[in-house]
Amino acid sequence: MINKLRTKPRDKAVYKDTVRSIPAFIVCLALSVYSLIAYFSFADFPLYSVIAFPVITAVVVLFAVLGIVRGRKKAFRFSTAGKDDRYPTVMIMQAMPADKKTPFPTAYLEYYPCGAEPVKQYAELEAALNDLIDQVSDSEAEKLYEQEEQLSDALGDCIDYQDFAPVDVLSLYRKKIVLDKRIYDAFKPYFDWNTVRLNQNEIILFEKTQNK
Repeated sequence: MINKLRTKPRDKAVYKDTVRSIPAFIVCLALSVYSLIAYFSFADFPLYSVIAFPVITAVVVLFAVLGIVRGRKKAFRFSTAGKDDRYPTVMIMQAMPADKKTPFPTAYLEYYPCGAEPVKQYAELEAALNDLIDQVSDSEAEKLYEQEEQLSDALGDCIDYQDFAPVDVLSLYRKKIVLDKRIYDAFKPYFDWNTVRLNQNEIILFEKTQNK
C-alpha cells in the first residue's frame, strides 16, 4: 500500500527517489574522511577502516547510479508504450483497497496489443475471481481458473507496471483505457482531466463479474 501518492511523471520521480540515498552517501563520505585523517593521526588506527568506508561509499554511489539508470529505462519504456499504437488498450485494475492506515488504493497498469472488449471481459473476471471462488464448488472454481487462463492467453503479451499512479494517465495517447471503477471512484478528478480526452483516450469502466 502507498502512504503518499506519486504526483510527478515517472522520469521526474526517478530523481526524487534517488535523493533518499544522499544522507547515506554524506555519512559514508564523512566516515571515509575521518578514517583517513585518523589513520595518519593515530598509530593504532586500523587500516581496514580506511579501506572499508571508501568502499561502502562507492557502493552507495553505485546503487544510486544503477537506480537512476534502471528507473529512467523503465520510465522511457512506459512513455514509449503510452504512444505506441501497437498497444491500443490499457487495463488499470485495483490491487489492494484503501484502509484506515493508508489513504489510497493501489493499482497496476497493463498495455495490451488487442482491442478493448476482450480486455474488459478478462478484467471483469479477474477483479472478481477471489470472491467468486469462495461462492462456488471446487469443480466450478476450476472452470473459472480455466476461463481466466483462456481469456488471458487470447489477449497476447502485455507490458506490466505494478506501481500505477493517476498521473500516469497523462502519458497515454490514443488508448482505450479499461478502468476499474473502484480506481476511477478513488481518483476521479485525475481521470476527468481534459488532457486525458485531448490525448484521444477513451475510458471504459468495468466492475466485478457477479456470480449468477
